[in-house]
Amino acid sequence: MALTSGIKTMYRYGRVLNGFAAKLDSRKLAKLRGAPGVVRIEQDAVVHADGTQ
Repeated sequence: MALTSGIKTMYRYGRVLNGFAAKLDSRKLAKLRGAPGVVRIEQDAVVHADGTQ
């Protein structure tokens, strides 16, 4: 998807997740949101694991 949309990826994920990380301007983000096969787009964020349940 990223290659066919002219998006330069920073990272690609393909073993556990199928996706990529990229910096997108508003035009590319809008194009990607409307693309077939795109399930979710999330903004980058810091997460922390917690050992307790």
